[in-house]
Amino acid sequence: MNFTVLLKKIFQSHDLDMVTGSIQGLHQCLPDQQVEAVISEAVAQMASEDPDTFIWLTQATVSTETLMRLGESATQKASEQLVKQGFEAGKDFVSHPEGGMVATKSVLDSLVANGYLFMP
Repeated sequence: MNFTVLLKKIFQSHDLDMVTGSIQGLHQCLPDQQVEAVISEAVAQMASEDPDTFIWLTQATVSTETLMRLGESATQKASEQLVKQGFEAGKDFVSHPEGGMVATKSVLDSLVANGYLFMP
């Protein structure tokens, strides 16, 4: 079993002490850059494979300020992608400067199809 798969299983335990201990253990057997890569890959996979665990993980480990910055960044990137696809800001969607968006169904469908939104 590779480290990414193992870490995903640990994330799914929703046990913050186990997650923290496991990451500390990874730091003892892998170089820091590899640990960062394993964590990044595991988190990215959780976002698409298990959104509930991804949400738990971010709420348990990321500050509110950081979450706000991530929301702002995600909204900006999604807006840029939508404009490239031919949607019009102000007509097809409206972005909030602190993150979030009001959008038409076709815009939402595009966001889901391109992995920007997860629909349970």
